[in-house]
Amino acid sequence: MSVYRSIIRPFLFSFPPETMHEVSVHLASSLQPHDWLVKPIGNWLRPDTDPVTLWNLKFPNRIGLAAGYDKNGMAPWIWWMLGFGHAELGGVTRYPQPGNPQPRVFRLPADHAIINRMGFNNEGADSVAHRLESMLRREGKPPIPLGMNLGKNKWVPNNEAPDAYRYVLARFYDLCDFFVVNVSSPNTPNLRQLQELDSLRPIFDELWSFRASQSIKKPILLKVAPDLNDWQVGSICQWVVGDQVDGLVVSNTTLSREGLRSSSRLVSQTGGLSGAPVRERSTTLIRQFASQIGSVPIIGSGGIFSVEDAAEKLEAGASLVQVYTGMIYEGPQLIGRLVRGTDQKNKLQST
Repeated sequence: MSVYRSIIRPFLFSFPPETMHEVSVHLASSLQPHDWLVKPIGNWLRPDTDPVTLWNLKFPNRIGLAAGYDKNGMAPWIWWMLGFGHAELGGVTRYPQPGNPQPRVFRLPADHAIINRMGFNNEGADSVAHRLESMLRREGKPPIPLGMNLGKNKWVPNNEAPDAYRYVLARFYDLCDFFVVNVSSPNTPNLRQLQELDSLRPIFDELWSFRASQSIKKPILLKVAPDLNDWQVGSICQWVVGDQVDGLVVSNTTLSREGLRSSSRLVSQTGGLSGAPVRERSTTLIRQFASQIGSVPIIGSGGIFSVEDAAEKLEAGASLVQVYTGMIYEGPQLIGRLVRGTDQKNKLQST
């Protein structure tokens, strides 16, 4: 058993999960300005791997940080230092939003899972963009693609969603390399209704209209829920291929509680479930999408705790994968294991 699992994790898990999350992000943020320390550590920690090129962006490896960890863009250089090949910041909404009342994050150790009902808590697009702009000007951009997860404030009606997403896209267009439209969080009322094509099309038309006015065409992806039925998957696939959507992130957290072993007190908490219980469903969904959308890239997310978990998603059709809950349970050393393991598997398959 690793030192993290036997000593560090029990200590960290003795504190409320949201408290430890905030401590970790603020610690990362405090390290960020010290490039004399961050860059040598990163150069030492990061394994030499074959890069992956998607959307004319070079990803040093296939392992990324999922959205939700660094909501306010506090520490992009630290995610590079830990070995990630990309980092998706956010989700960020146009206006500041406190999110849902606490407690709103719950660990389920028996299931290697987390339930959260955060509710897009973030400082708002203007504040986050100002921080990121100042940070990148002062410390430079880390040599990994940075993504931004685009959200919608809970009080904004769905018929005004196109303008809401456009504002956030415009605010970060010059600061980030790719963008992910989040219409699949289960913690904002009625947000998942935006996964229906009648709602998706106007949102993406608005975003594409803005992008057409820019000198550089940057990729705009859609993040989907794992709870889609086959008809919804097929409908989205037809639209993705027909309208040439840049890519998908598969998947967000689930509302399902099937097969959980944790206490009823934990299982009954409302919110999105992430971690090991989502692994199989998200991989199945990746395979479904990949079989219908051809060469459109997929970023796989959900239940990655090992090299085998990551490889499973890549073999199902994902081009990249993202980690969040697995890092909480396995520690930051998981990143290096995933990077080295997936790179070795890719090289073996290429020979």
